[in-house]
Amino acid sequence: MINICFASDDNYAMPTGTAIASILKNAAKEDELSIYIIESGISQQNKDKILALKSIKDCNIHFVPASNYDFSQYAKVMTCPHITIPTYYRLKVASLFPQLDKILYLDGDLIVRRSLKDLYNEDITGYVCAGVEAIKDEKGKDVYDKLYVNAGVILFNLKKMREENTEEVLANYAAENINEIKYGDQDIINFALEGKIKEIDSKYNIQTCNCYYISDYSMDYTIIHYIGPTKPWIFGSFMPFKSEFFKYLKLTQWHCPSKFWQAASTVKSYVRFFLRRPLFMTRPLFRKSLITGVLFK
Repeated sequence: MINICFASDDNYAMPTGTAIASILKNAAKEDELSIYIIESGISQQNKDKILALKSIKDCNIHFVPASNYDFSQYAKVMTCPHITIPTYYRLKVASLFPQLDKILYLDGDLIVRRSLKDLYNEDITGYVCAGVEAIKDEKGKDVYDKLYVNAGVILFNLKKMREENTEEVLANYAAENINEIKYGDQDIINFALEGKIKEIDSKYNIQTCNCYYISDYSMDYTIIHYIGPTKPWIFGSFMPFKSEFFKYLKLTQWHCPSKFWQAASTVKSYVRFFLRRPLFMTRPLFRKSLITGVLFK
């Protein structure tokens, strides 16, 4: 059984449903999937739309109310505006799922293009979790001088987390460093668990924000992750692989924008980006985007 976890409120039900649709569409025939959604206030209408995705591939879908657990200590963390309380739900997965020894946590702003079996079967014996290195800055430099993973795709060793009382470790770090935390749960996971995180292949979390903020140009990818505040479903957003999102949105019961809307969104994104950074086309990473083809995917 492949156990997968999301966290969502009603505002994020649509992209979360799209991510689930991509998982089910690209799962191997033999894959058995249990999908858990830690939720706060998802409407029954949106829950029904998510449950309807089982028509793509039969699976188990469970809604886990976040209201049964206390996340108040994380409400005080001052960080990026787009990071909300549901982001911190992943920090309590060990107690949320006491019946499981391992779970794959996924953000809702991504799509999956292959079976998750190989990722889920990654050997994390001796580690608390595993993830992909976070995106580098536009000059290609590491954000930090030590391993720093993106928290949007994390394979958690729940058994080891319970053995080491990891949830308390994470909560204590947040309380003691509340004024130094810049990237919310991602900082908490990386700094509190330093040395206990396994780095895995970048194909499991290709992070893209715009034409030259891409973590990997290899095109050998299992997961595309639309990081940052700008998302494919926002009109005028600028990033590669936008079409991949709408491809899977069409499989859901949510409305998919017309091709005209998508084309107009792309045109506006170029205009906005040009006005903001008029010389961006001269940058080496933009040319790399063109050469590899990722910009028009």
